[in-house]
Amino acid sequence: MKRTLSDYPNLRQQHQQLLQRLSDLQELRRGSRTEQFLMVKRKDGSRVKRGPYPLLTRTHGQKTISRRLTDALCRIS
Repeated sequence: MKRTLSDYPNLRQQHQQLLQRLSDLQELRRGSRTEQFLMVKRKDGSRVKRGPYPLLTRTHGQKTISRRLTDALCRIS
């Protein structure tokens, strides 16, 4: 059974909302989203792993530039 556009009544509205959200983006850079973990030393001398923290990594010339993403930058809703 082949579906038509009328089978998806909200599709056109969702499409327009998505286009609007994309046009509102302030930055759009090529890169990789990875996770960063940190080893932290407690007062008692024991070590504990903290994270994951989202990290955006990209290359700029010969250098690798990393930027930790905040909750506001990671939110997609």
